[in-house]
Amino acid sequence: MLDANIKTKKYVPPPASTPASGTGTTTSDTPKKQGGSPALREATTKAEKARTTAAKKQQESQAASRKATSAQERQKTLQGKQDALHRELDAHGGKWAPSVERQKTEALKKSQKDLDAATRTATKAQQDAEAARQAAVTSANEALAAQKAANAQAARENVAPPYPLADKVTDGFDATRKLSAADQRKLFGAPQAASPREAAQEDAKRVARALAPPKSDPNDLGNSLKPGKFAPRAEAASKELAALLEKGTSPEYRKALLEAVKPQLETIGGTLSQPADASEDSASGKETAEALGKASSTLRPEEQRALAEGLASGIGADEKLRRGTSEGLRESLRRGEGGAFSVHLATALERGGKSRQAEQLTRTTQAEVKEIREDFAEKSKKVEELNAQVARLAASFGPAMTQQEQQNALNAFKARHKAEYGALEDAAKKLEGALEASNEVLKQPDSPLFKGKDGGLPGFADEALETQKQLKGFVGTDVGQKFIDAEVAKQANKEPSFLDGVSHWLKSPKLGKDAQDIAKGLTTSVTKGLASAAIKAAASGEDIAGAKRVFENVLGKNPALFGVTAEDMDTLKGHFNDLLDNKKGAAEALDGALRKLSVEPSGTTGASGASSALRGLGVVAGLFGAANSVTDVAKGLQDGKGLDLGSTAKALGDTLSASADTSLFVLDVLGKNTQAATKVLGKLGPAGGVLGAVGDGLASFNAFRKGDPVEGLAKTASATGGALLAAAALSQSVPVAGQVVGGLLFAAGTGVSLWNESQKRQESQQDTQAFLQGAGFSPRLAEQLKDPDTAVSTGRFLTQLAERLKTTPQELRQRLERVTDRKQLDSFFYAVEKTPRGEDGRYVATDETPGKYDSQGFAAGGHGASQAYTVAEHYLESLADAEAYLRKQGVLF
Repeated sequence: MLDANIKTKKYVPPPASTPASGTGTTTSDTPKKQGGSPALREATTKAEKARTTAAKKQQESQAASRKATSAQERQKTLQGKQDALHRELDAHGGKWAPSVERQKTEALKKSQKDLDAATRTATKAQQDAEAARQAAVTSANEALAAQKAANAQAARENVAPPYPLADKVTDGFDATRKLSAADQRKLFGAPQAASPREAAQEDAKRVARALAPPKSDPNDLGNSLKPGKFAPRAEAASKELAALLEKGTSPEYRKALLEAVKPQLETIGGTLSQPADASEDSASGKETAEALGKASSTLRPEEQRALAEGLASGIGADEKLRRGTSEGLRESLRRGEGGAFSVHLATALERGGKSRQAEQLTRTTQAEVKEIREDFAEKSKKVEELNAQVARLAASFGPAMTQQEQQNALNAFKARHKAEYGALEDAAKKLEGALEASNEVLKQPDSPLFKGKDGGLPGFADEALETQKQLKGFVGTDVGQKFIDAEVAKQANKEPSFLDGVSHWLKSPKLGKDAQDIAKGLTTSVTKGLASAAIKAAASGEDIAGAKRVFENVLGKNPALFGVTAEDMDTLKGHFNDLLDNKKGAAEALDGALRKLSVEPSGTTGASGASSALRGLGVVAGLFGAANSVTDVAKGLQDGKGLDLGSTAKALGDTLSASADTSLFVLDVLGKNTQAATKVLGKLGPAGGVLGAVGDGLASFNAFRKGDPVEGLAKTASATGGALLAAAALSQSVPVAGQVVGGLLFAAGTGVSLWNESQKRQESQQDTQAFLQGAGFSPRLAEQLKDPDTAVSTGRFLTQLAERLKTTPQELRQRLERVTDRKQLDSFFYAVEKTPRGEDGRYVATDETPGKYDSQGFAAGGHGASQAYTVAEHYLESLADAEAYLRKQGVLF
């Protein structure tokens, strides 16, 4: 029996999910020798004492429980003997000899005496066990409160929490729902008195109560007997189950709960269908199906299968699914909740011999997936066009703006197209569910449910592959990167993940060249997720051991995605591990290994993001290692300085042969995890901030000095968080980022005008003006630059001319703002137009006669001397000629 107070207590879900049992998590909630203030040391000491007491009380409770169980077993055995003697006496009916009769009677009396004593002992043992259990629960709650207090003190001092698991549960009983036995032992010193199975059995009663129909009202029998009055309350029960599964993340608890609610699942399943000849009720079942979809969204694949099996058992073989059921499952897909659940349910129905319902559900799910895919593709295309437009502007004018001006310009552009970018993120949320459903379909290539019928429509397997093609755009959205981050975190904790099966279907010949684009986007996105997970693990109290765990588990799961063998990935993991340990020569060794290996996604050709991303990961690992190196830290402190993150980042970038892509990767990861990165690196960094220090270092490494083009990250940039726009917004830290990005865009062929249609050109002119005025350009100059091609050319011209004049693009822009003479302003734009460019899109720097150019005058005008005038043509052959021309016109001085 569980304590009544515990049973009725309401629990609040934790702020974050807890790693499952067997996930490989090595975090211990026994803190290291605690530094910090005296207040923190005192709080930690109290927590440790309370934890020790809790562990002792747990052990006493377990001992008392074993004693009570033993006493109950003895009572049961003696009761059996007593019953046997009674049966024997009844059978003979007093026909024994007097001496035997006396013997049997004495034996019965002794048996009764022993039984009474055993009953008293068992009762006392049970009472003692309950008291010990309550004491254990109380001590666990006290220990938890003390640990939370220590964490709160650590937060006030801006240091890692000494007991991170404590913040994931509300009390001791809640821990049985959410924590594995191993994590309970870390938190309390021993598993909790109430087992996950006991907690699940109690919670199953809540589902049963929610499902039970209301009692009839004897004073209102007419109303009570209305049709459906006594129908099971499937929606309420489904919502109750969803809440329990969301709160209870422990695998042991979930498995026990889904087993305990099998009868209720069968009943709920029965409400999802109706007789084949029954009239349709479109509303019936919709809310129940939506609640079940939400319940499944938090479950692991094996848990989703258990839920689906339970529901399928209640659906009649001769019935059809209600229209409301189909609508509810489709709505769950649109919300990105439980996308794979519909597939699991269809599969469970097929296995149960209910093929008609399975096919009905499969058709419904396939139709919804197709609709979601087509919607995302349409919205993605619109945003790609906007990205190309703003990318050219940001790349060209980035160097001529301050960091704040760039951000203001980007904000102005985004404000004009808020609807388009918002619509893409909404479509991405829907696509999340469609991708999960498609991924589950592709795991079952031989299922007859998902193959196309001869002469009929394409099967779900074909639609699933078409949907997976959208991954290349999906990973460039904020929703997409968050989804990949979550799936990478699952792999880091050794839990089932969407990514587990990607390498298999990525080899499908039906994908064609799309496989390459999907793999490129995924490798970059997964590597960013890995770096983010490692930073968060290190910042949460696991330190470098947490980062190592993430690297080991995620890289080990994805060799095919990175285009290497499992053996080669083991080699790479070793080099990353050495970087994390700050071993001498580790960066050189990783660089050498990457050069030897063909780091390409399997079945693809051409440059991929894998190598750049892995080198970026090497920079992050090297920064971790340097920041945690006792030797380097001691030397820095001895010199009166913290660790020079800028120099460290530059050295790592140079050693790892990092590209500009690599720099944007590192900056994007650190920028999105600023708080965690500051905890890991900031204690040793400069006062100016970790991001700025690392950015300064990366800005000066060799690849940037060479103007190495960005190849991968810019292609998936979105105005709400892509690497390209992050680079533009961070150009204060990376002064040439805009120029480097511009190199990519023009080299990729986007230097050709994108705005040939008149209406589209007018819209783009308005966008260009908004972008420039948002950055602080005067309305006069923004009007002059509103043509997007003129604007892009001018931005690049300012950047290259500034290099020649040994000034900054920002200074040249300010000079241009001060030009008020119309003829001088026309002269400047004449130079922008007439100065020749090379094949790489850059202006020609010099020629055989730098600064000397030919000019020729042409007569123009109407008839008569009063209408005639002369037009001069100047033959500029390089920037050197343009400089001389502008000086002659008084624009430069």
